Amino acid sequence: MYLSVFSNAELQKKSAADGVPALLLEGGWDQTQRNSGLPRWDLDHLIDVGCSWIDDEAERLAEQLAYETDAYELSEKPTTLAYVNSLALRYYLVKLLRPVALYEHGLPPAAYRKLEFHAVSGRDDDYAHILGQLWRLHGVEGQVQWHPGTGHAPAAIAPNAPWRQAMSLMHRATAPAAASEQDDRPRVVLCGNPRILDPVCEELLNRGCRVWWIYDRFAVRSWLRWRRRGVGQLVCDSSRGTENRLPLTSWQRDSIRKPLWSRGVDLAPAVDAWLSQVANTQGPAQTRLLEQLTKHFNHVAPTHVVLDEDATPLARCVVAAAHRAEAVTTVVQNAAAGIRFGFAPLAADRVCAWGESSRRQYERWGVDRSRIKVTGSPWHDTLVNQLKASPLTSTHGNGHHVVVFTTPPARDHRPDMAYYHKTSCTYRQTLEWVCCALDSLPNVRSTFKLHPRVSGRDQIQDIIASFPALQTKLVENAPLGNMLKTASCVISLGSSVGVEAALAGVPVLQVLPEGSGNYLPATQWGMLGTARSQDEVNTLLQQVLSHKATVPSPEVFANVNGTASSDVVDAVLAESAETLQRGQLHSAGSLRIAGIRRATLVGSIAQHESSTGDRGWRSLVRDSSLVGVSTIAGQVLGVATALLLRALLSPAQMGLWQAFKLVLSYAGFINLGVTKAAAREVTIARGRQRANEAARSRDLAFTFSAVTTTAYAVALCGAATWVWLQGESNTSSLWAIGLGAMAAISLAQRFLTFQIVMLRAERQFAAAARLAILEAVLTLTVCGLATWVWGLYGLLAGCLLVSLIGGWVARRMSETQPGWAWNLRDVLPLIAVGLPIVLTGLVMTLFQSVDKLMVLAYLPDGAYQLGIYSTALLVTTQLSGVANILATTMAPRYGEMYGRWNCERRVATLAAGATELHAALSAIAAGFALVAGGPVLAWLLPSYAAGLPALRWLIPGSLALAVSPPATQYLVTTKRQNRGLFSACLALGVAAMGNFIALQAGWGLLGVAAATCLSQALFALVAIGVSFWNALSWSQRARYLFAVLGLVGPTLVVAQLAALPAGADTNGEWTRVVVGNIGTLERDIGGDFLSTVRPTLDELRQRCPKPGAAHLGNWMARRIARPAALHITRVVIPWGVTAHSVTLIAVVTAIAAAVAFGIGTPLTFLLGAGLLQLWYLLDHVDGQLARYHGTASLDGVQLDYLMHHLVNVIIPVGVGWGLSVNQLQPLWALVGFVWGMGLLSIGVWHDCRYKAFVQRLKWVRGELRVRGASGAAAVPQTAIPASPARKLAWILRKLCEIHVVMNVLSVTALVAWFLGDGRLWSLMAVVVAMGVASVVVAAGSIVTGLKRQDCENEFAAWYQVPPGHTLVPHEGWWCIEPEASNLPPDGSRMNVDLVILNYNGRGLLGQCLPSILEAASASSHDCRVVVIDNASTDGSVEFLREAFSEVHIEQCPNHGLCSYNTVLKRLNCDVAVLLNNDIRLDHHAVDPLIEPFIQRGLNTGGRCCMTAAQCRSWDSGDYEGQKTAVTWRWGLVQATSLYKGHEHQTNRAGMTASAGAAIAVDRQAFLQLGGFDSLYLPGRLEDLDLAFRAYQQGFNAEYVPQSLAFHAGQATFTRVFGAEGCDRLALRNTLLFQWKNLRCVRHRVRQWAGYSLRIARDFVATPFLAPQHRWKFVTAFNEARIRWREMGASASSSSTNTPQEIQRERNFFHEFHPKRIDQLPGLLPRQMVDSTPQQPSELLATEPLTFEAV
Repeated sequence: MYLSVFSNAELQKKSAADGVPALLLEGGWDQTQRNSGLPRWDLDHLIDVGCSWIDDEAERLAEQLAYETDAYELSEKPTTLAYVNSLALRYYLVKLLRPVALYEHGLPPAAYRKLEFHAVSGRDDDYAHILGQLWRLHGVEGQVQWHPGTGHAPAAIAPNAPWRQAMSLMHRATAPAAASEQDDRPRVVLCGNPRILDPVCEELLNRGCRVWWIYDRFAVRSWLRWRRRGVGQLVCDSSRGTENRLPLTSWQRDSIRKPLWSRGVDLAPAVDAWLSQVANTQGPAQTRLLEQLTKHFNHVAPTHVVLDEDATPLARCVVAAAHRAEAVTTVVQNAAAGIRFGFAPLAADRVCAWGESSRRQYERWGVDRSRIKVTGSPWHDTLVNQLKASPLTSTHGNGHHVVVFTTPPARDHRPDMAYYHKTSCTYRQTLEWVCCALDSLPNVRSTFKLHPRVSGRDQIQDIIASFPALQTKLVENAPLGNMLKTASCVISLGSSVGVEAALAGVPVLQVLPEGSGNYLPATQWGMLGTARSQDEVNTLLQQVLSHKATVPSPEVFANVNGTASSDVVDAVLAESAETLQRGQLHSAGSLRIAGIRRATLVGSIAQHESSTGDRGWRSLVRDSSLVGVSTIAGQVLGVATALLLRALLSPAQMGLWQAFKLVLSYAGFINLGVTKAAAREVTIARGRQRANEAARSRDLAFTFSAVTTTAYAVALCGAATWVWLQGESNTSSLWAIGLGAMAAISLAQRFLTFQIVMLRAERQFAAAARLAILEAVLTLTVCGLATWVWGLYGLLAGCLLVSLIGGWVARRMSETQPGWAWNLRDVLPLIAVGLPIVLTGLVMTLFQSVDKLMVLAYLPDGAYQLGIYSTALLVTTQLSGVANILATTMAPRYGEMYGRWNCERRVATLAAGATELHAALSAIAAGFALVAGGPVLAWLLPSYAAGLPALRWLIPGSLALAVSPPATQYLVTTKRQNRGLFSACLALGVAAMGNFIALQAGWGLLGVAAATCLSQALFALVAIGVSFWNALSWSQRARYLFAVLGLVGPTLVVAQLAALPAGADTNGEWTRVVVGNIGTLERDIGGDFLSTVRPTLDELRQRCPKPGAAHLGNWMARRIARPAALHITRVVIPWGVTAHSVTLIAVVTAIAAAVAFGIGTPLTFLLGAGLLQLWYLLDHVDGQLARYHGTASLDGVQLDYLMHHLVNVIIPVGVGWGLSVNQLQPLWALVGFVWGMGLLSIGVWHDCRYKAFVQRLKWVRGELRVRGASGAAAVPQTAIPASPARKLAWILRKLCEIHVVMNVLSVTALVAWFLGDGRLWSLMAVVVAMGVASVVVAAGSIVTGLKRQDCENEFAAWYQVPPGHTLVPHEGWWCIEPEASNLPPDGSRMNVDLVILNYNGRGLLGQCLPSILEAASASSHDCRVVVIDNASTDGSVEFLREAFSEVHIEQCPNHGLCSYNTVLKRLNCDVAVLLNNDIRLDHHAVDPLIEPFIQRGLNTGGRCCMTAAQCRSWDSGDYEGQKTAVTWRWGLVQATSLYKGHEHQTNRAGMTASAGAAIAVDRQAFLQLGGFDSLYLPGRLEDLDLAFRAYQQGFNAEYVPQSLAFHAGQATFTRVFGAEGCDRLALRNTLLFQWKNLRCVRHRVRQWAGYSLRIARDFVATPFLAPQHRWKFVTAFNEARIRWREMGASASSSSTNTPQEIQRERNFFHEFHPKRIDQLPGLLPRQMVDSTPQQPSELLATEPLTFEAV
C-alpha cells in the first residue's frame, strides 16, 4: 500500500485517493476523516516542540541569505530582499523544513516506501522539490500528481490613497527645515507604533531635540498631534515603486550560485523561486522604500534612530539606511521576549529592555550585554499613570470578570514556529479549553480581547456559540487600563499583553497549545502558571480566581514608577553624546549632512572651500573679478574689433567671414569631447586630492585632441584643394584660401583652447585672464591692421598669427605641461563622457546658427540680410559673454564639490544659486542692451540699422540662454550629459521649424528673431527641468522661481517700455514695421505653396469675426482665442487650406491630446494639455477661414458640432485611462468614461432641442417671424446668482464647459509636473470633481428643462407669430390663428407726440421717418409726429414739407437738446417721445413705452417720469442700451448699458439710471424738472443729468425692452465734431456733471483722488502716444473749467446740502451699480417684465418665412 500526500485538505476532497493512508502537509483533518478508520496524519500534529530545531535552522538560513557572514555590518553591503523580508523568509523556511523533519525524526509516515504527492500546479512546486530530494535521499518511490489551482503569492503593496498623497504633499511644503550645520541639537527619527514611541517623542521635545516620524504612508493622527510642536514627518510611499533594484540574496550580488543545505536537502531553488515572487510583487515597493529612506536620511542627517521591535520591512530598511547614514539605532522593546525567531532588528546598536528578565533573554540570544539598556517600556508609563489615578475595582461581590487576550489565528499556508506549536487545530483547541473552563464556573462573565491586527472574530464567535450559557463579549479596541480595572484575572493565550497585565497587579494565567515549549516561563514573567490541557486550565483558573492581587515584579518591569520614557531618552542622548565625542557618527564631522541649502551662493562656496584650505568667499570674489575683468575687457575689445571689421569689410565680405568662422567653430567637435571630459575628471580628481589621476586625464586628452585636430586640418586642406580646382566663379579662390587658412588656424586654436580649458579646470584664472586679454588686444591690433592693408586675406593671416602667439604664451603661463600618453582602455571612458558633451555642443552650435543658415538660404538677398542681422547678433553675443563670467568661475567648483562630497544635492543647490546670480547679472546687461544697444549701433553703423529691430526678440532669448549654463554644467558633473543633448536637440527642432514658418509667412528678420527667442526659452526650461530641478526641495524651487523671475521679468518689461519709441505700433502688427525698416516689400516665398496675397490683420478683423463677437462667447474666446486665432488664420490663408481641413486637423489634434493623456505620466499630461490648447485655437481658425473666403455653411457648422461632441468624449476618457495606467486601477478609466458621457449628454441634450425645433417647423401651417440678427440665444443666460445653492449650480455648469475643462487640466498638469507628482493626485481630484459635476449637470439640465419647458419657451422666443395671432395645435398640425383684440380701453388712451430733433439730417429723416410714422399709426394711442428743426441749412424743412406733409414742424434756434424745453412748452400732449434723427422705430414700439404711465398715472407720487426703449445697432442689431448702470472709473462717473453681465438682462424690464436716444417723458414732469440743462451744450450727458435730478425729486425712469429702437449712433455729432471731439465732449461734460450734482463728501474725495491718477496716467503715457492723443484728461479738465466759469450762476446746482438729498445721492450710485441694478423692481406688469420683445420682420428679414405641410 502506498501513502497519499496532500498539500492541503481541499485537494484531498477533489482527488480520488480514498481508502488509503494519507498525510496532510498544511492544515488538519476534519473529524469525519479522523474517524474513517484509516491512518490520517498531518504535520500540524506531528511537528511540535520536539522538532524545535526547525526554528533555529530557519533563522540560521535566513541570516545566511541576508548577511552572508556578518549580520551586523550593513553599511558596507547592499541591502537584499532576503534581509528586508527576513521574518517572512523565516516562516517560509519553516514551511520547507517541516517535511524534512518528517524523515529526520522517523515519524510514522516516513515508514512508507511508496508515496503519491497530490499538488497544485504553480503553488506546491516547492513541496514537490523538497519531497523529491527526500525520496532520493531515503530510497522512497514517489510520484507527483498535479492538480489545477491558484497559489499563495506574496501580496503586492496596495497603492496609497490620493488624499494621503495630497496630505503628504501639503506637509512637505510646510515641513520644518532640515538640519543645518549650525544646529547642534540631537536629531532623532522615530519609526514604529505611536503607542510605544509617543511618550519618547514627548520627552525628546522637552529636552530640545529635533524629531521626525517616518512612515510608509502619511499618518494623519500623528501629524495632527505633533505638527504644532515642529515635528516633521518623512513619508516613503513605497506603493509608488516601479522597478525592483534589490538583489535577492547576498550571493546573487556576487553572481555566485550557492546551495542552501539543511539535513542533506538543498533549499536554494525553492527559496530563489519564492524570492523571485517577492521581487515581482513587493520588490518595486521595497526598492522605493529604501531609496526614499536614504533620501530622507541624507536630508535630515539624524544622529539617532529609535524603533520598536516589529520585524516589518520598513523597520528592516530603516536599520539598514541608518547604518549607512552612520546614525545610532535603538530598538525599544514592545512585547515580551518569547522566541528569538520573532524578534526583528537584532542588528540595531542598542536595545532598551523591559527589565532584567528581558535582558537575560537577549543575552541568551547572543546580544552583547553592553548593547542592552534596562529602561522599561514607555507604553507602560501611560498604563501605570492610569492605574495610579484609578485603582483596580473589586468585582468579587458581583461575580468574577475574566479577561481573555487572544492571538492572531493560525494560517495553514504559513505554518508557525514548531516551538510554539500554534496551528489552526491547536488554536481552536485552546479557545475551547478556556470557554469550557469559564462555562463550568458559576457567576463568571468574560471579555475576549481580540488581536488589533488580525482579530479572527468569526472563528472565535463560532467557538463561543457552542457554549450558550457563557456570559461573554468580544472587544477589539478597548483601552487596556479600563479592561484591567474590573478584571478578576487575565487569561493569556500566549499574548504579550498578558504579561503586561501583570503590571497592574492582576493575576495572570497563561494557556498554551498542547505540545508547545516553555514559551514564556510563568515564574520568570510574573504569571501564576501555564496550562497545556483542559484539566490544567480548569484547575489553574479556580486557583487564580481565588488568588489575591499580585505585586508587579521588578525583574519583569523596570519602570514600576513610570520613568521608562525618561530612561529611554537618557540612553538615546547618552549614546549620541558618546558617539559624537568619539567621532564615530560622522566621518567628516558635522559636514556629513547632505542637501543643506545655504543662505547664499557665496556662503556655500565659502563652506566648501574653507574645508579644502582655500580662502572661501574671497576666492570666489577674486576669481569672479578676474574672469569678469578679462571678459569685459575681451568684450569691449571684441566689439571694437567687430565694428572695425564691419567698417573695413563690405556686408558681403562680412557674411563670408561669418561662414569661415562657422567652419572654425566645428573644429572643436572633432576630438569627441575628450578635452571637456578630461576637464571634468581633473576637477573631480582635485576634489578628491588625487593629482596623479588629474595628470593622467590631462595627458590622454591632449594626445587625442592633437591627433583628431590634425585629421580635421588635413580634411580642410583637401576641401580647399577641391574648391580651387573645381571653382569657376570669382569667389572660388577666396573660399579655397579661406579653408586652407582655417586648417592652419584650427591647429593653433585647438592647442590654445586646450590650454585655456585646463587652466580654468585647475582654477588658474589669473593666467587665463591675462591670456584672454592678450588675445583680444592682439586680435584688435594685428587683425585690424592686416584687414586694413590686405582686406579679407589679411584678416585670415592675422588670425593665424594671433593663434600662434596665444598658444606660445599659454604654454609659458601654465604650471603643468601636457604630455603624450595613450591607452585606449583609458580613452574610451573619456569618450563615453565627452561624446554626449561634444554632440550637445555641436547641436548648440547648429541651434545658435540655424537662424543665420535659414536667412542665408530662404531670403533672396540672403547675404545682405545676414549682414544686417549680424549687427543684432553682435549685441546678443556680448550678452552671452556676460553670463559666461560666473559660469567660467563656477565650472570647476561643481566638479570639486562633487569629487569631495559625492553628493548630487549639494551640487544642485550650488547650481541653483549660480543660476540666480546669472539671472541678476544678465538681466542688468539685457536691460542696458535693450535701451541703449539699438540707438548706439544705429548711430555708429547706419548701413546696418535695418537689422536692429530684431534686438527686441533676440535679447530676451539670449537672457534665457544666459541662465542655462549652471543646468548644463550640473548635468556634465553628475554624468547625465545625455539629458543636455536631448534638450539641445529639442530646441534645435523647434528653432528650425519656427524659423521656417516665420520666413514662409513673410515675417522677415523680426519673425526669425521671435522664433529664435522662443526656442531659446524652451531650451532653458527643459535644461533646468531635467537637471537640478528634481534635486531641489519644494521650498528651494519656490525660492528659485521667485528669484529668477523676479530679476528677469521686471527688467525686461521696463527695458522694453523704455526702448519703445513714441508712436510705435503696439497692437502686434510688427510685420509692417519690419518691412518698413528693411526697406523691402512683403513677398510670397515658395512658389505655388503661397497661392494668394496675405491679408493684413485689420482686414481680418473686419471680415473674419462673427457678428457681435466682441460680446458673445466666454471670456477666453473673446480675449485670447479669437485674437490669437487671427494670427494663425493670417498664416494659413495663402496656403489654400479650407475650413473643413482645419476642422479635421483640429480633430486629429484632439485625438493626439487624448492619446497623450492616456499614456499617464506628468510630462505626457502636460503635452496633452498643450495639444488641447492648440485644438481650441484651431476650433476658432476654421470659422474665421470660412467667413473670410465666404464659404460658411451649415455643413461646416454640423462638422464643427460633431467635433465638439467627439472632444467632449475622448478627452475625459483619455484622462481617465491615463490615471488608470498611472495608478494601476481600472476604476479611473470608468470614472473618465462617466465624465465623458456626462459632457456628451449635456451637449446632446441641447442639440436635440434644436432638432425638435425643426421637427415642429415641418408641421407648421402659416407664417412665423424668425428672431435673428442678435447673434446669441433667444433666451439669455442668467447672471451669477446670489444664493449659495444657485451659485453652486452655476459653478457646476461652468465646470462642464470645454474651455474650463481645458484650462483646469492645463493648470493641474502643470502643477503636477512642477511638483514632481508622479502619482498625479491633483488630476485625480480634478477628474472626480468634474465627473461628478458633469453627471449632476446633465441630470439637472434634463430634469429642470422638462420642468420649466425650456424647449417650448425658446421656440416661442425664436419663432414668433405675427402680432395678434397665436400658434395652436389642430389635428396634428400647428396652425397660426388670430387672437382676440388686446387694445386698451378708451379710458387709457393718451395724447402722444413723437418729437424728433433734427439738425442738417435730411438724409437721416428720409430713412427714419417712415418707420416712425408707421409706429405712430400702429399705436392704440392718439399719436402725432413732430420734427424740431434746429436751423438746418441742408433743406431739411423743405424736404419734410414735400415728402412728409403729415409731419408737424417746429423751427427753433440751434440749442441742441435744450430745444426740447422750448417746444414741449408749446405742445399739449400727455406724453412726449423724444427721438434723435438717427432712430428707426419698431412697428410696435410706442405702446410699451406708454404702458408705465398708464399703470402709475400721470402726476402721481412716486410716478414714472420717463421710459427708455431697448436700443439696438442700426446695422447688426447688437444691443446698445438703455438699461443704464452707473459706476466709477478712475474718479469719473460712467453711465453705461454695456456693464458686465448686461447680456443676461437685456430683455428684462426694470429701473434705469438714464435714458438715451429714444425716450418717452411725462411732459408736465419734464417741464417741472426744467428739461435739459444748457450747461452741457452742444451735447452729451444731458440725459444722465435729467435722470439724476428726477431721482432726487422722487421720480423714476423705467427701461422697457419690449419697445425696440434702432440707432445709427451719433450720426450728427460724429459728422460735426468727429470721434475725438465726441470723446472730448463726453469727458468735459462728465466733469461738469460731477461739479454740479455731487455733494457727498465720499464722492468728492473719490473724484479728486481719481483726477490725480488720471493726470499721472497722462504723464506716463505721453511718450507712447501720438501728439493728438496726449494729455486728453488735462485738456478736458481745462475746457470744463472754462465752461463752468462761462455759465456762471446758471451752472450752480439746484441741489442743496440737506441730509435727505445727500442720502438720495448715495442711494442713486448704490442702486444703479452694475451688481445691483438688476435687483431693482420695475414699474411694468409682470407679463411685460418677463416677456420677450417681438422682432419686426421688415427690419430683420426681407419676407416672412412660410411653412407649409410636409
